Amino acid sequence: MARQSARVLCLVAAAAVVALQSWPSTGFVPGVAPDVLAAQAPALAAWPELADASLLLARVPGGKFEKMKDLTVPAPAEDGFDASQISFLLVIAGVVFVLAVSFARDLNEGQNPTKFKEGKTGYMTPLIKRVIEQGF
Repeated sequence: MARQSARVLCLVAAAAVVALQSWPSTGFVPGVAPDVLAAQAPALAAWPELADASLLLARVPGGKFEKMKDLTVPAPAEDGFDASQISFLLVIAGVVFVLAVSFARDLNEGQNPTKFKEGKTGYMTPLIKRVIEQGF
């Protein structure tokens, strides 16, 4: 049983690697088509509250107050995680989840001290015998 589940796990991991290698590197969310933006432009221009908010958001930092209070935000050296790194993380998380479920199932079923012994089973204390008989 353990060998079969190990084979299945290896096959799932190999399939995930093949799927990740063939995945296009465009990212998870495609860009908006230019014709959609052109169709939304008249509706956005007719909304005066949005125009006011966009003017407030278009403020360029670096004035007297920002320099006086040193309110600059340095740009990060790295761009962050790309799509392949996130998908690899999700595959690893899936494998860990499967192992955790298997471990929880083993804990739920309990121990059987005579599982791998043949012939003489050896000495068992009365407490362990009672625990096994009651199903804990």
